[in-house]
Amino acid sequence: MESVSYAANFSKLTKEGNPFAEGSGQLIINRNNISIKTRNLPDLSKVIDYLIIEKIELGNRKLELKLVNGEKYVLRDLGDFFTEISDKFIELRNRALAYSYIRAKFKTRYTYNVAFEYSKDGESNPIIDNCQILLTDNCLIFIPEKEDAFTIFYNDILTSAFDDEKFAFLIALDLGEKIYVTKLMNFLEEFEENLNGLRARNLMYCTQNLRDSISQATGEDITQLTSLFKSGNFVSFKNLIRVSESAFEELKDVVLNNNDLKKSFEYLKKDTKDKDQYFGINFENSDEKIAWFLIIYPDKKMMTLEITTKATKTTYFFNLEESLNFKTYIEQILIELKRTLFNLNYNMDPISVSDEVFNSSQFLKYHLMFKRQPYMERLRKSFKGKVIFDSFDNWKKQVVKFF
Repeated sequence: MESVSYAANFSKLTKEGNPFAEGSGQLIINRNNISIKTRNLPDLSKVIDYLIIEKIELGNRKLELKLVNGEKYVLRDLGDFFTEISDKFIELRNRALAYSYIRAKFKTRYTYNVAFEYSKDGESNPIIDNCQILLTDNCLIFIPEKEDAFTIFYNDILTSAFDDEKFAFLIALDLGEKIYVTKLMNFLEEFEENLNGLRARNLMYCTQNLRDSISQATGEDITQLTSLFKSGNFVSFKNLIRVSESAFEELKDVVLNNNDLKKSFEYLKKDTKDKDQYFGINFENSDEKIAWFLIIYPDKKMMTLEITTKATKTTYFFNLEESLNFKTYIEQILIELKRTLFNLNYNMDPISVSDEVFNSSQFLKYHLMFKRQPYMERLRKSFKGKVIFDSFDNWKKQVVKFF
């Protein structure tokens, strides 16, 4: 897309909404950001990435922007171009939001113009809007007319089927959210077939890679392991051993792929039970594998995580909360952690950096994602510390401090 420039007047507002600085100049709309260039007040000139715009309000033929860091800007006196600017602005921001998830594959397979109703578990006021849905290799991208765009990864889908009562296609997610897709008209069967086909293809990668990685597993073992590991799940040793002890031993070599990892894992898991030790493997395509282990310490209300396929071996520590039903609480935490890891492309920096660094310009692009997905912010707040592996003895000295 070519950049488009418009004459406009600008105001920077205080947090209370009062003008702090005002100027006139050019509004330049680019593919990934907007540029404000003022003639009489250089300090007001600014490049604003769409991903740091938390909210857009339209009124009295002006655009008010609220940024994730609390700054507010008003774009006014846009003349006859107001509708053109606001439509283009909202469209580009929505596409930026939709593709902000790094692991979202951009190759669109199918497109549908429909409507939807979105509700979170326990909330009584659903979001309803017309939208365009893009079915890509690994996710559905919803681009509404009025609401913010959002992405649903196939990994997060619990069930999907036609709902007779609502006369809509229901997509239920693993944290209780529900999306009813309506106005599919004659495309209902096609939509369902295409969605199921893309989900099945992702599952096929998992099956193929497990079969290639575990030579001793039977066909039935592979089927069961695919069911357990699908969607990037955390799978307890207890459940893996139930499938096959020999396959489990081979899986250890897949996840713990060198002696240093094996030594650190053995140290971390001592005095814990099989049900509190987890492996995870995500085969997103035919040539990419990401693996990790996680250990729960119920008595210490703590858990450790290590992504074993990363070049730098780092052990992350998180606090856990008290809960009357600790088993259910852990199940919820593991789904939230699975989603967070996938959303961040297994990059732990946004979770583990200090508040000061997180609030710097480098990490502002993550703020809106964290606000829209509260579980990501909860995980960040529960982060306790990390230890980078250089040698086993040095690593052990640092790890002991967390216990």
